[in-house]
Amino acid sequence: MLKRFKPLARDIYSQLLYRLGLSSPSRIPSDALLILTFHRVLPLELRAEYPLPGLAVTPEELHWILATLLPHFENLTVSEAVRRHRHGGNAKAQLAVSFDDGQWDNLEYATPVLEALGVPATFYLPTDFIGGSQLLWHDRAAFAWQRLAVGGDHRRVLEGLGIHRGIASTSVGGFLEALKQLSPTQRETLLKKVNETAETTLPPWARLMDWAEVNQLDARGHEIGSHGCTHTLLPQLDREGQVAELEHSLQVIERFSRHAPVSFCYPNGSFDDRTPQIAEEVGYENAVTTRWGINRRDVPPFQLLRCDMDAGRLVDRNGTLSRSRLAMRVSGRQPGLAVH
Repeated sequence: MLKRFKPLARDIYSQLLYRLGLSSPSRIPSDALLILTFHRVLPLELRAEYPLPGLAVTPEELHWILATLLPHFENLTVSEAVRRHRHGGNAKAQLAVSFDDGQWDNLEYATPVLEALGVPATFYLPTDFIGGSQLLWHDRAAFAWQRLAVGGDHRRVLEGLGIHRGIASTSVGGFLEALKQLSPTQRETLLKKVNETAETTLPPWARLMDWAEVNQLDARGHEIGSHGCTHTLLPQLDREGQVAELEHSLQVIERFSRHAPVSFCYPNGSFDDRTPQIAEEVGYENAVTTRWGINRRDVPPFQLLRCDMDAGRLVDRNGTLSRSRLAMRVSGRQPGLAVH
C-alpha cells in the first residue's frame, strides 16, 4: 500500500507546486546559475543492459529535459557561465550542461541532441582512461556484479573470494558504496579478483572516447574539462597525490586538445579542505561538485553546485516524463533533497 501511495503523493505534491508557480523554472532569479549533470546517454535497449541505469538517460529524455528548461535560461558552457555569473547583470538565469566520465555514448548519442538544440556543453575527462580499453572502476564493479547476479549467488561468490560481508552487499549500489571506503590500491586489487571470477564481458558501447573523438567535441564548440587522471576519490590521497591528479590531467588535456582546461570536476564529487586550493594553484578557474543546489554569487567558484538528472526521478507514477517532476527537481523542492 505504501509503495503505491508514495508515487501518488509525490505527483500530487509536484503538480501543486507547479500549478502555484512555486517550482517554475521561470522563478529562478537572474543572478542564479544552474548546472545540470549527466553521465551516460544510451538508447533504451542499451540502457536495459547497463547495470547502473540511474546514471543514464536516453537521447529522447535528454532532448525533453533540455527543451523544457532552455526557454527559461541563458545557456553557456560551465566556464563561460561562471564568468558571466560572476560579472552580473544577466537578464536571465544561467544554465550549463555537464557530462562526467568521457563516455563514448556522449559523442554518439548526446552530441546530436545538443547540436539540434544549439546547446554547448562541458565534458569532464578522466585522462588515464581516454583512448584505452579499461572502464572506470564503478562500471567495472557494476558489470561484474551484474554478471555474478545472473546466477543469484553473487553474495556467496564474493564472500568466497574473501570479501567480507560488509562489501558483499545485496545490491549493486551497496557494493559500490562499500568499495568507496577502500583505499585506491585495495579497491583495484579487489576489483581485479572479482572481474576474473565473474569472467566479465564488457559490451563495446561501454567504452570511453579516444582523443580524436574528444577533439571532435572541442571542434564543435564544447568545453573540455578535467575529471582527474584515474577517477580516484581525491580525499583518499595525500597532498602530493592530489596535486598529481589535478596537474597531470590538465597537462594531458592541453597536450592532446591544445587547450588547457579551466574547469575541474571532483571524481565522485569527493574533495576535502585541501582540494579547492590545489585546483586553483594548479591553474583551474572553477570546479564542480555533486552537491545539489542552484549557485548564487556567494557560492565559491571551486565548490560549484549541480543538479543531477536521473530520469527515474522525472517520471510520474505512470512512467511518463513530467514537467512538474522536473520543475520540482530543479527548484530543490523535492522531498528528501539536501539543498546546499
